Amino acid sequence: MLSCKQNSAVKEGSSVTDKATKPVFSDTTHIDYLRFLLTNDKKVNPYWEAKLKTVGVEMFPQNNTEIILDNYWSLNEKTQVLIIKVNSGNSSDSYLITSNNNTDFMAMLHISHKYKRNLNNDFYSYREYEIMGGNRVELTVREFFTEEKIETIKKEKWYVRYDGMIEREDYHLVRDNLYKDTLESLYFKCLDKSQKTSSTVRYLDVVYSEDFGLEGIKKMSEVIDEQSFRHVMEDTFADKNHIYKFNLMIDGGTLEIIE
Repeated sequence: MLSCKQNSAVKEGSSVTDKATKPVFSDTTHIDYLRFLLTNDKKVNPYWEAKLKTVGVEMFPQNNTEIILDNYWSLNEKTQVLIIKVNSGNSSDSYLITSNNNTDFMAMLHISHKYKRNLNNDFYSYREYEIMGGNRVELTVREFFTEEKIETIKKEKWYVRYDGMIEREDYHLVRDNLYKDTLESLYFKCLDKSQKTSSTVRYLDVVYSEDFGLEGIKKMSEVIDEQSFRHVMEDTFADKNHIYKFNLMIDGGTLEIIE
């Protein structure tokens, strides 16, 4: 079990109930029950811990791990938004999670990541966020490569749709996990493993880079025929020229030509 608490900065209107009232919940699958747990320093029960893991929230089994409700608001009559922070001692991560009709999670966006810099002497990265208008998120992602002494900064703009799904503002779907940005560069989205289950929706992960990973070929658009590109099965895709396999990795993924 994880220790939980609500950030004191959360608005008063976000609290589920006054501790003195000691409410009894007949439905522990309602989002208000999770908020009650986080607000009143209760343990996250196995049901909600599994829910958080399912949408991609990285949970740690250590006893010193804590989970904090950082913010909560209703986007509309059917969609709710939570910001949950997970502290594990060496790192701190914040996740924006949407809920549909106060029950199931819809989507997740990893909005903040910080860890002790001395854990990796070669590479360091962190991300920060700003919420605008309740349904838009601007991410700032910083990466520092120590050996080359190079620091990169990139910004991403995301928005929460009316139905609770989360999408990049600067990308549009072409077909079958293929996206284009405003410069018409071709990208590929991480294949959502949960699509294999009966659950309707889980979360949208970040869209991965245009680098195709082949010697002498820097852009996916030089290899893929986007008009005929299609999802064949599992992690396999095809177009009129090749069959591709998507290899998921911790920090991204690669498309590999297998035929």
